[in-house]
Amino acid sequence: MSQQFRFAALLQWRERQRDEAGAAVGLAVQAINHVDEQRLELMNQLAEVKSSPELNRVGDLSINRLLADGRYSMQLEIEIRTLDDTRRQLVEALHARQEKLVLAEAEVKRFERLKEIDREAEEKEYQRREQLSIDETVTNRYLMQMRKPTTLRETTS
Repeated sequence: MSQQFRFAALLQWRERQRDEAGAAVGLAVQAINHVDEQRLELMNQLAEVKSSPELNRVGDLSINRLLADGRYSMQLEIEIRTLDDTRRQLVEALHARQEKLVLAEAEVKRFERLKEIDREAEEKEYQRREQLSIDETVTNRYLMQMRKPTTLRETTS
């Protein structure tokens, strides 16, 4: 009764596309998380530099140390802004990949629905043939009974 789904190759191809799109979304999320971790680490370093006891000290100050800390904090702020830009780009890429995943999932569902429709049609055809076979059997029995001599029919009744 079961026959091969006529679009099986297309369904498998669409499923691969969906899986690849899902993997791409996963990679984008990982990249965003990595950037977030880096940003958090830089923010902690910046807070540490800004809360340095050297900066809050009154009296003997090392100008070289203050300049180095200032340059370092500026470098950290630049790196944080760069990471913010990178994150923004990654989020845009993530949204594009998510849209692609949604479209791929919709295509897979369409083909799965076609497969289900084919299966239902196959089942109906099988049931129709079964019914025809049963009807033919019943009709043949009836005709055979009708062809028996009338005396045999009357004795069996």
